[in-house]
This record gives sequence, structure tokens and C-alpha cells, in this order.
Amino acid sequence: MCKNSTSAWLNGNYEIVSEFSNYRGKNATTRNTGGFAPDTDYLHTDKFMRFVVGGDSVSDKSDVPSALARQCPTCTCFTATT
Repeated sequence: MCKNSTSAWLNGNYEIVSEFSNYRGKNATTRNTGGFAPDTDYLHTDKFMRFVVGGDSVSDKSDVPSALARQCPTCTCFTATT
């Protein structure tokens, strides 16, 4: 789930599939880097969405198509904390 620019997202709806296995037992927070509109940035404007990822594994028998399983080599979307 990597997108370093939201310009392609304006005025549209998107479904996003995320793989959180690398964030087991951590919080993953997506960030808003701003800079695309003349809006005022407030104290927590940069925090877009937080995912609290559990520490236990579950059995997953889903079959994800390879088009959705690509890795982003320079992902800056998440900040992981414990």
C-alpha cells in the first residue's frame, strides 16, 4: 500500500488492500504529507489513519491475486510504533 502522492486520488474512490504481517504487534499509521492544497495544517493533520495490528497469527486461506501482492520498495506510507 504505497502511494507517495495523492494527486491521482483526488475526486475518486479507491479500494486498497494492505498486508500487515510486517507490522505484527505494532501500530501502523498512514500519513498525510500535505502540500497539495492551500489548507491550514493543524497539530495532527499529518495523521491520516491508524491500524492497530494484533500480535497473534490467524489461519488465512485467502488467495490474493498477484496483481495485488506487489511490494513497494520505497514505501513511506507507514510509521510503525509499538
